Amino acid sequence: FCFLSLTLIFEPFDSLNGEVKPRILLMGLRRSGKSSIQKVVFHKMSPNETLFLESTNKICREDVSSSSFVSFQIWDFPGQIDFFDPTFDYEMIFRGTGALIFVIDSQDDYVEALSRLHLTVTRAYKVNPDINFEVFIHKVDGLSDDHKIEKQRDIHKRANDDLADAGLEQIHLSFYLTSIYDHSIFEAFSKVVQKLIPQLPTLENLLNIFISVSNPSAVAHSQADTGTWRMCLAGLLSQRYNQELLICIKLERVTGSSQKI
Repeated sequence: FCFLSLTLIFEPFDSLNGEVKPRILLMGLRRSGKSSIQKVVFHKMSPNETLFLESTNKICREDVSSSSFVSFQIWDFPGQIDFFDPTFDYEMIFRGTGALIFVIDSQDDYVEALSRLHLTVTRAYKVNPDINFEVFIHKVDGLSDDHKIEKQRDIHKRANDDLADAGLEQIHLSFYLTSIYDHSIFEAFSKVVQKLIPQLPTLENLLNIFISVSNPSAVAHSQADTGTWRMCLAGLLSQRYNQELLICIKLERVTGSSQKI
């Protein structure tokens, strides 16, 4: 569901339980791959099919509810819109945002993208210092491993140098190498979503208790680690795993058995 004007945008209110859902903004320059990411992750579109997607020219909002605890909204912004035009209420947008994902095309000249990233982050931070700023260095499938690392280091250094020059060293940017042609995009999105789930520590604790009861001899090795939750959340996002695997994956790791319970 898309909007032609920001004046039509409202708070992401969940009428069923009276709660405000976390909001994730997907931003970046035109043709950076934002809409392709959304279609592959949330609509199970084949990566090859995204080649035929038209450029986004509207602000699109989508509700995502992969489970009872993974529930949020994602807003896809077209790259050609000037979000800081006086006619747009960018303060309202950033005020209700939990995470801002900025997508950079790694195979393109990213000087303009870095400039736009800096402008977006600094404006957003002034409105809402609690936003998680996530940078997807995208379309890395065509790069060698050495080139990927080189790109990440260069973008990381330039982005943070720009913040330091502006006296904003306190702003933290997280960087991810992503591609829609492998699991990296699901892994990156799962890490972003993890930060927006307030129940995550409780869920980890409950999972550890469950494992300790099911297999007391494995208690010493049964602490739910971040990697396990990334795998589970990535599966929930892509809908390639069902909720049963949230427990089965962990039990297989601890017991060495793939038998379901």
